[in-house]
Amino acid sequence: MCLQRERGDLATSSSLSWWIQRIKSGQICGAGGGPPCESFSAARLLEGGPPPVRSGTWPEGIPNIPLQAWRQVMVGSRLMRFILDVFLTLVLVGGCAFIEHPQYPLWARAMDPSSVWSSRPMRLLRTIAAVGVTSFDQCIFGCLARKPTTIIHLRLPLLRKTILGTGYMGRCHHLASHHEALAGRDGAGIFKTARGKVYPPGLNRALANAVADFVQQTFAGSQTQTLPSEFLDLIANDFVSDEIVQPDFYG
Repeated sequence: MCLQRERGDLATSSSLSWWIQRIKSGQICGAGGGPPCESFSAARLLEGGPPPVRSGTWPEGIPNIPLQAWRQVMVGSRLMRFILDVFLTLVLVGGCAFIEHPQYPLWARAMDPSSVWSSRPMRLLRTIAAVGVTSFDQCIFGCLARKPTTIIHLRLPLLRKTILGTGYMGRCHHLASHHEALAGRDGAGIFKTARGKVYPPGLNRALANAVADFVQQTFAGSQTQTLPSEFLDLIANDFVSDEIVQPDFYG
């Protein structure tokens, strides 16, 4: 949405079709992302956090939630299905992929939490031989909060190796006082969970290196090609400060 409104709106069927065709044509060798966790976030179960809009019993939305919250749930579910379809298509064509999302909140299991990791589509993806699942704490890569996270990854062995080689095999190696709590609101009245959705530099680097490793191993000796014309309007060179958190869009 930041770069290109038409194909950047991944909640539309036409956008899904366009990207799936790009993958099947061989123009895309990999994809990945973190589907929006706002409506799934376990922070909604904490005192002072936003109210829950999903649950384990009602994963597609708790009945009688406000209209704005219902729209948020529908957009989140649509984007989740988008990345699942893209991931599965890359499985079939031999590409690489990853899906990042907060780890299942074991501490809240008695509160009937909603988590993508307990969904049937995600459980089925985990049975694919080329797929791995790695859980870690984002603080090992520079996140101010501990932020337990899970990544399901397709043909990205370097990513798992990098994660398990950082911190205590991917887990926090800091003192408890080191972390910032992602609960409540900041001085501007914005929920602190919003800033937590930004990947720390170390995680971006680990993902980029893993994808580059896949490309070099897969296409060694292939002739370099120019960027297909279909992607030219997606090129962006105007970047914002690390302090800017992209607002959520539910229009």
